[in-house]
Amino acid sequence: MTAPSVSSVSTRLRVIQGHLQAVDRLVAQGRTLEAVAQLRAVRAALGAVTAQICRHHMLRCLRAGASSPEVDDLLTAFRAAAGRTHRRRGSRCAA
Repeated sequence: MTAPSVSSVSTRLRVIQGHLQAVDRLVAQGRTLEAVAQLRAVRAALGAVTAQICRHHMLRCLRAGASSPEVDDLLTAFRAAAGRTHRRRGSRCAA
């Protein structure tokens, strides 16, 4: 990943960690409904960071001349990360 991409992913992951810490505190305090709201934020943030990482990987493989089945695998993974329900198969593209 490029430096800005790594920085962006790291920032997103720190935000996710903050949300998870908040969930832990809320559950300990018995504020489960608020914890569920935080968990929804975590799920959305995880989807966004997963899509960002998949997109970067997909573009890198496409630039490297990945074959059609590899591109299909990457598109499936990207769609799954974006929240669509698709079966995910592992990419054969070199990382």
